[in-house]
Amino acid sequence: MERTPDPITEAYLEVLTTEDEQLVTAVEVLSPSNKVPGAGRREYLKKRKECRTGGVHLVEIDLVRGGRHTTAVPEGRLRRLAPGGFDYHACVTLEADERQYFVAPFPLAARLPTIGVPLTLDREPVAVELQPVFDRCYDEGGFARLVKYGHRAPTRR
Repeated sequence: MERTPDPITEAYLEVLTTEDEQLVTAVEVLSPSNKVPGAGRREYLKKRKECRTGGVHLVEIDLVRGGRHTTAVPEGRLRRLAPGGFDYHACVTLEADERQYFVAPFPLAARLPTIGVPLTLDREPVAVELQPVFDRCYDEGGFARLVKYGHRAPTRR
C-alpha cells in the first residue's frame, strides 16, 4: 500500500493591532521550499509582495543555508554588509519604505541576533532576542531526539 505523505505546514507569526486587529508585521522563518524554484517559492514571493503593497512590515529570518537568495534585501547589499561572509541572516523591511532594511547577517557559530520587530509607525520596535526563542522551540519541539548529531559529520555546501 502506498503511503500518502503528510501535509507540509509552514508556520508564521502575525502582529496585529489591538483595536481593529489590522496586520502590522508579518514574521517569516524561511523554509527550504521558499528558497527553491516551485510552488513554495512562488507563494512566498507573492506573500512578500502583498506585505509590501499592503503597508505591512516584514521580518524574514533565513536559517536555511541552501537555495536561492530570498529575503527582500538585495543579495549584493547583504554581502557588502558582511564582507567576511555569513551563513544566515535576518532582514526587517519597513512598510514605509520597501528599500529601508535592517539586516543582521551572522555565521553558524554565532548566537542568533536581537532584532527590532516593528509595530505601528507611532511606536518603537520591540527588541526580540532570537536565540532564546529558538532554544525554546528546539527544546519543546523534541528536536534533540529527532536529529542524530553523532552519525555523520556535517558538510559545507
